[in-house]
Amino acid sequence: MTDILIIGAGVAGMAAAEHLSAAGYSPRLVDKAARPGGRCATRRIAADRDADWFDYGAQYFTVRDDGFRALVDADLEAGRLARWSPAPGCSPRRRTIANA
Repeated sequence: MTDILIIGAGVAGMAAAEHLSAAGYSPRLVDKAARPGGRCATRRIAADRDADWFDYGAQYFTVRDDGFRALVDADLEAGRLARWSPAPGCSPRRRTIANA
């Protein structure tokens, strides 16, 4: 079996890992960040017992390809993605700044 290392756990890296896994490979996915997502991620900033969530990087992306749509739909169902909120700078989980 060929060893495959994917550097970067953003959308492209995760899609590559998914395709390689489906083809029978066992890719290893690494990223410098603590969590996957790359530029489609959300940061949690805790203050006391409360926390605020902030989107950074790409706030949204569009889906035009049916294969990509299937991956996105699966990630939405699994809770790895969330639909974009039109409130600038805020995750749909919390809208503290938008409502302040």
